[in-house]
Amino acid sequence: MLDRIAHASVKTPTATAEYLLGNMTQQAYRLDANADRLIATTQSLMDYYKQKLQSHSESLKSMTRDRMYSAQLMIERREMALLNSSKGFLMQKNQLVEIQLTKLVHRTNNSLEQLKHKMEITSKTLSSYSPEIMIQRGFSLTIHDGKIVKSVHELSEGAEICTQLRDGKIYSTIDKKEIENE
Repeated sequence: MLDRIAHASVKTPTATAEYLLGNMTQQAYRLDANADRLIATTQSLMDYYKQKLQSHSESLKSMTRDRMYSAQLMIERREMALLNSSKGFLMQKNQLVEIQLTKLVHRTNNSLEQLKHKMEITSKTLSSYSPEIMIQRGFSLTIHDGKIVKSVHELSEGAEICTQLRDGKIYSTIDKKEIENE
């Protein structure tokens, strides 16, 4: 920063302070823009994974219903055949059906556990992008009238703002604002 000041032909302490404030303001705007992009990306990811989880949930429910229906049909067919045969044959067929149902339940439970694990990982990933976590990482939020400030155009001189940091809040009044070329 000192090299930048030396090369900027800043002659007085006041000019140096103005130069530094301008640079700090630019960096604050960049941080705000990055925070907004991060929030939007996080929300987009959360929406995407929520839809994906809902889709997987519906698919799994449908598959389970279909498999249960198929298994039920198979059981009914086997029961009819067993009624017409001997008691030993009936017991043998019932055992086969129970094995098939056990396999079906086992597969369904495995699928549910895998989806649950994916959902937990996705949830942890998405929660790491929350604004509270971002503040803990060193970012800040500037708030005016209860809303997050995203642009210098939202503020006027004399406006009171609150900047939320990791360890507290700073309340400030806007003395001057500079608008960059858009």
